[in-house]
Amino acid sequence: MDKKQVWDVLKTPLKLVVTGSLLYFVSQKIELEEVKGVYRQSEPLYLLLAVFTFFCSQIVSSFRLLGFFRAKGIDLTFKYNLKLYLLGMFYNLFLPGGIGGDGYKIYLLSSKFNFSTRTLLAAIFLDRLSGLWALSCLAALFLIFIPEIARSPILILTTLGTGTLMYLFVSIRLSGIALSTALAAHLKALLVQALQVATVMLILMALNFEGNYLPYLLTFLVSSLVAIFPLSVGGLGAREYVFVLAASLLQMDKNLAVTLSLTFYLVSAVVALGGVYFVFSSKEFSLIPGKKKPETEKEELAPVRNT
Repeated sequence: MDKKQVWDVLKTPLKLVVTGSLLYFVSQKIELEEVKGVYRQSEPLYLLLAVFTFFCSQIVSSFRLLGFFRAKGIDLTFKYNLKLYLLGMFYNLFLPGGIGGDGYKIYLLSSKFNFSTRTLLAAIFLDRLSGLWALSCLAALFLIFIPEIARSPILILTTLGTGTLMYLFVSIRLSGIALSTALAAHLKALLVQALQVATVMLILMALNFEGNYLPYLLTFLVSSLVAIFPLSVGGLGAREYVFVLAASLLQMDKNLAVTLSLTFYLVSAVVALGGVYFVFSSKEFSLIPGKKKPETEKEELAPVRNT
């Protein structure tokens, strides 16, 4: 058994161990009864609105990925791409091992439609990079307004500007995409994160919080950066760990902070469950490679065009 096979075997148990360990650590730092009390007093309407805004963020996010796909000559329809995106969410949140969301997209599109694996990887990498930029951008801007943290606005803005220029350089010069595509991705990435920040604000409103939102929003953005790394199942445990660590530094209610993080995970899980339908009811998303494109898929895929 080579190293890759060993890692494939150990990856899922390790993720489960990390997730369980982080959740156990978090549970030791909070009062579980108080967390239950926060949920009992929550406002369902705001939670429904949070689900809606998060779903909107995923629509925009799938549209951003579609822009990168098309820039690389992979011209899927918006409808097909959105279905594929929801399926990827489902794989990431509910299936800790195996192929994963991004791997699923690459395997499906390359095996069924003969798209280049390298091209697919490049598009998904650019999509992830734009999301990372947007997260860092909003976190840096929020950081300026957090008095508990020593900061230099000029240094923060300079670092942000430098990072943006580097991102544009990588997107345009190294990947070969058009400037208009890169700028559009910037705007979509910012909109995605803005909608997710709105989701967090709605969750705080649902939990009847009336204090300063900024520390919670900043911590959420930082926890999202941490959750990018596939160390736990869907980021579960990792986000809560970040909130616990930041609670004392930013003078947040630790129980509320963890409740917020867990609720955001539940909101994302509700949206990701939309992918279940395609797992069990749609042959077009089967992971079984096919040499011939099924008739049902011809309406979902548009001809490749230059962008």
